Amino acid sequence: MGRATKLNDPITDSSGRSATRFEIAVRALQSGQTRRVAAMLAGIATSTFFMLLSKGERGQGQYRDFREAVTRAQALAVIRIVNAVYRCVKGAVFELPSYDETGTRILDEKTGKPKVRLVIVPPDGKLGLQLLAQCNPTKWGPRAAPDMVTGLSEQSQGKPVVADLLAATIKALRSENL
Repeated sequence: MGRATKLNDPITDSSGRSATRFEIAVRALQSGQTRRVAAMLAGIATSTFFMLLSKGERGQGQYRDFREAVTRAQALAVIRIVNAVYRCVKGAVFELPSYDETGTRILDEKTGKPKVRLVIVPPDGKLGLQLLAQCNPTKWGPRAAPDMVTGLSEQSQGKPVVADLLAATIKALRSENL
């Protein structure tokens, strides 16, 4: 029989709060961190982290709960990121925490609450198209634009399309005797 997992061992996280390794890893994943970073923050070797996930995939007891929590945390992170991208596509104002040069959050002297700074993001349609291309590359992915000088049709045979259109227009106008 193997040794007991350290997932439920309480440790102090980066904010000074006591939490289990399990909780620290899940919080890191919810904030968008990778599995490797989550393992490091929780004080678990990366190989152990992936081994625990593998055991969870096979449905082994508490490891199954760990795998499900990891999967949910990563899904939540994706939802948050996509929502932020949508806000950027439309244009938005974000409230971001303020930090001093040492990386410590700055608190408002009167209220004691963390100070925030406003960041205005203008609408960005290009970002929206990039997101759509990631979601559905067949429909929204990059395509070759037709070349207005040589064209892409077989009928043009490398001749300038603009010249063909101009010749056809002149011929049509002459036939109407304007």
